[in-house]
Amino acid sequence: MNIIMPVLIILSVGFVIINSKTSNFATIIEHFSVLYNDNKKTKKIYWLDIVTFFISPILISLIIVLYYKLYLDNTILQVFITVFSLISALLFTFITSLVEKNNLYKDMKDRNEEQEKFFLLIRETLLLIMYTIVIGILDTLSLIILYFTSTHILSIILNVLCIFLSLQIFIYIFSIIKRFYKLVIQ
Repeated sequence: MNIIMPVLIILSVGFVIINSKTSNFATIIEHFSVLYNDNKKTKKIYWLDIVTFFISPILISLIIVLYYKLYLDNTILQVFITVFSLISALLFTFITSLVEKNNLYKDMKDRNEEQEKFFLLIRETLLLIMYTIVIGILDTLSLIILYFTSTHILSIILNVLCIFLSLQIFIYIFSIIKRFYKLVIQ
């Protein structure tokens, strides 16, 4: 009985991923454009961004679960799900305010250099918000699967994944807040 619920959730997520109407691969792939160096012509991703957004969270997750053997219990799972719901609501609020500005600059034919930078900042902020929402949904689904999991190996994998995604969400929120600050100041 305990294995049925995670299998059903994983199958459902699989169908969502392969359906072209619900897949968010484009958002995930496009989000990497935000990690490019300031010089977009080189098409090189800044190494510190890779360390900050990917390597550090995965290492911290592995250390927490494998070395310290700290696992997410049901109380923590419920708190995480609630927090991610609130964060998603906040991010959707950010999106609505940015889409209006994005459309204003998008329709401009001749943007000067400052307006082009502002438009790029809006676009990158929107991409970060959308990516953060996607990983928040994935994290919530992982937390739900973890809640119903009794298999030790799957529990370890899901704990690492949930902590990794949670750390990524918090790092991206700081990045979004920084960009939002720039947008408000300009």
